Amino acid sequence: MEIQLSHMPDPALPLDLERTIFEIAALSHSRIPKLMVEPLLYRVIMLRGYFPWFSEAAAENNKFPHCPAEVLLRIIETKPGFLQNHVQHLFLDHVTNVSITEIILSACNRVTNLFAGIRVSFADSLHVSIDVGDLLTLAPRGNFPFVLTITHLELLNMYDHFDETWNEGDTVYTGEELNVCLASMRHLPHVAFDYPPPYAKLSPSFSNQRIVCIVTLGADRNGNEPVGDERFVCIEPEPPTETNWLRGTEERDFRAVAEAFIAAKRTKRVDSSLYRISADDALWDS
Repeated sequence: MEIQLSHMPDPALPLDLERTIFEIAALSHSRIPKLMVEPLLYRVIMLRGYFPWFSEAAAENNKFPHCPAEVLLRIIETKPGFLQNHVQHLFLDHVTNVSITEIILSACNRVTNLFAGIRVSFADSLHVSIDVGDLLTLAPRGNFPFVLTITHLELLNMYDHFDETWNEGDTVYTGEELNVCLASMRHLPHVAFDYPPPYAKLSPSFSNQRIVCIVTLGADRNGNEPVGDERFVCIEPEPPTETNWLRGTEERDFRAVAEAFIAAKRTKRVDSSLYRISADDALWDS
């Protein structure tokens, strides 16, 4: 019988057995554990600058180690191709030196899950979180190669760019620009917003049946949500950004919760009128 290894999950050994293996490897050759562990350590990278007024947030963020840019630059110089081969998830936020960020992003060009909290020149990934203003600046008509690869898109700072009552110098869009851009994303089934979008203005995008999941983080206080659309899910309260992104590295983020919830509604395991859930809810897979 032929075994399809490509469809099998990554092997998982009991922790005591893993420890024994690493201890034997360490005693036999000191370089072996390093060669085995390094790819695992750099599978997920969080690169972030710190600001004094974010002291409380920084304390929370330190629960997961942030990788200094200097370390990544040294790896790029001494181990060409290492980051390209091993980095799968990359979080970039509040990094002050954009040129350094571009060097790192170029070296991590096989990343499948990218959080771009700052403007980057390209982002050839499947899962992308990006400022909606940056997206429309980079690809105003979807005419930028990276948009063609995106399957899961999270648009950040929607409030800044679509709410005329609260704007601090950012460009305010009508919705037409985003409709054009989303229409060009031929492989996009999942779109999420960090703030309720102008649903009426984006109706051309939402009418596209290629999109099978529409998520907003937080409720629309004006009651304009498309509650009759089974693809629509409201996640409330909004999950912490970094915590949620880290869950996504294990496919447990709000996207997975929303998709499982929609599947449960379609199979009548959940009341079809429901649309508001928590990111901490079970994956509706029972």
